[in-house]
Amino acid sequence: MKKLKPTLTGLILATFLVLALELSTVPVLADGVAVSIDAPDEVTEGSTFTVDIEIGDVTNLCLVQFDLGYDNTVIGYKAASLGDFWGSVAEDVEVEAVEYTDRVRVTVDYTECNPYTGGGVTGSGTLVELEFDVLGTECQTSELDMSSYSDFNQLWDYRIVKIPAAWADGSVHVTSTATETPASTATPTPNGTPLATDTPTPPDLTGGLLWWHYLLIGLGALVVLLFIVMLFTRRTNR
Repeated sequence: MKKLKPTLTGLILATFLVLALELSTVPVLADGVAVSIDAPDEVTEGSTFTVDIEIGDVTNLCLVQFDLGYDNTVIGYKAASLGDFWGSVAEDVEVEAVEYTDRVRVTVDYTECNPYTGGGVTGSGTLVELEFDVLGTECQTSELDMSSYSDFNQLWDYRIVKIPAAWADGSVHVTSTATETPASTATPTPNGTPLATDTPTPPDLTGGLLWWHYLLIGLGALVVLLFIVMLFTRRTNR
């Protein structure tokens, strides 16, 4: 049998095959910490609602900046406040929001972070609560857009090192404030007033309808008595 001799081309192909198999077993790295929007699907005309900016598990977070885009003919920015993510250090955290034509720019800074002494907040929760007024009318929709500003949107730790993040979007739909109340259904009654139901009265056994029973009994007894007296009188006269 003829022996196969390894060639340079064969060795290169074998090497690429091994590398491909190795790479196929390496897990794909995630895009980063998830930053998402929690907002009501529907909002009513003229109402006020809250958009929560949520963050997934993160380590040593110190500084946040992001833009949130929206349709300013449908909703209008009103106010910003810290979420529960900051917990007990909230008094040392500053939040600032600047409204632009079609977006609001939010910055959150944990002032106690220091590149030399460390610091930062670890965990997950609500970063910021943003309040909006509904300006639009029924059937209008506003997108809530963070992904379009991913080049500006950033997270940093206490070393001022960027934390990779994935920025999600959302939307709100305007509905009418009017609600239909089902008409009450009246139960018709004759002449508008329910008829009274007569309750049958049991016969009075001591009078009323049966008094003539006693009269007949009395007359019968009297006739019998008279018959007995007459019979007794005849026998005595004989």
